[in-house]
Amino acid sequence: KFDAGFAGINWPTDLGGQGLGHIEKITFEAEEMKHGFPNVYFGISVSCLDRKQSLPQLDPDQEPLLEYTISRAITQVVKPERPKLGVLSSIPMAGNGMPPQMGGQPGWIMYQQLQMDYEIVDVAPDAKEIPAGLGALLVIHPAEISPDTEFAIDQYLLKGGKAAIFLDAQYYFSQQQQRNPMMPAPPPQTSSTLPNLLKAWGLTFESGRVVADQGHRFSNQQRGVLTGVSSFSGEDSIDPKDPVTGQWRDVFMLLPGGFSGEPTVGLHKSSLVHSSTMTQLMDGMRASQWDQQLLTETPVTNRSYDMVVRLVGRFPTAFKDGKPKSEPATPEPPPAEGEKKDEAKPAEPVVLKEPTAEGAVILFADVDMITDNGAFQPNPLMPQIAQPYNGNYSLVLNVLEQLTGDQNLIGARSRPSS
Repeated sequence: KFDAGFAGINWPTDLGGQGLGHIEKITFEAEEMKHGFPNVYFGISVSCLDRKQSLPQLDPDQEPLLEYTISRAITQVVKPERPKLGVLSSIPMAGNGMPPQMGGQPGWIMYQQLQMDYEIVDVAPDAKEIPAGLGALLVIHPAEISPDTEFAIDQYLLKGGKAAIFLDAQYYFSQQQQRNPMMPAPPPQTSSTLPNLLKAWGLTFESGRVVADQGHRFSNQQRGVLTGVSSFSGEDSIDPKDPVTGQWRDVFMLLPGGFSGEPTVGLHKSSLVHSSTMTQLMDGMRASQWDQQLLTETPVTNRSYDMVVRLVGRFPTAFKDGKPKSEPATPEPPPAEGEKKDEAKPAEPVVLKEPTAEGAVILFADVDMITDNGAFQPNPLMPQIAQPYNGNYSLVLNVLEQLTGDQNLIGARSRPSS
């Protein structure tokens, strides 16, 4: 029996043609479970000091993920501060800093949402060192990344760092990047990759051609099929046993690339989202048009590509010869007679050539999937409120929660249902 006290609640609901009226107390009677369990639990509350995390309802359909869900809740309450999330991107995701009357644009919805849960640390797209103390690093569209910046990411991962990386073959919404209208800028790069790092990890990425999946192609009622746009759904493309993807049933990608290959020794690969074998490799510019001829002109590859892939383990360095050689610096003139020499410069950081701890990387084959148009349905009356219309946003949050959480949660699998 469950007794619920109602302090004079007026319940006007009409049930079976009769109003329930004024209710002081309701007693719910449940038939005793056949296996003799004395209690029935609807939810769980996990607390530590003044921090509390509630799981208001235990969904029987999500029972295989119950152990992971409880472990994640425990991790969240034992953390005294918000995790630091480094964001390295060639895209001005935070906005262009201009007032609206001068063409100013706000930051991405995804960026604004992440600011609520994380302490954002902006990392320059040409950074030569990744800041210390990050819970995870978020790399988005590293177009024309320099060897120095790849080296910085390499060293970060050798120390056991964790990263979520979004690459692209054709960044469709690049023309809508937030720019300062008072300052001319070169046209944005539509493709991005990590040439040195991916090679060291044993993977290749289709950054020059779009992977169009005809087994999961997206269609528009007014205009028909848009080549190169895929909506992945179902267990044939999304891993239902992994906690990262087990709760989501659809992932939308626009003109993505694709990952292939097997990881090097020391790394374990998990394919979280993958295409069917009915794939076609298309020119990015043509695939971004409503060009129906591409469907018949382009041969089918008969191979599947990883669209979201996770690597866990000890990452090998991509720079066995050490730090990449930069242009020689201009020598400083000797001090004039009577002048004191500057104090000694701080020592260069130690260059690692072997991993010191296990790291984790989750790679995404598309950037458009996290843009405002790719993940959200804007509200024209209230622009600050946007409704996700696919599983992209939830998937990214789940990935970052796992990367910034306990190391043991990374790569955890679901339990069999009982």
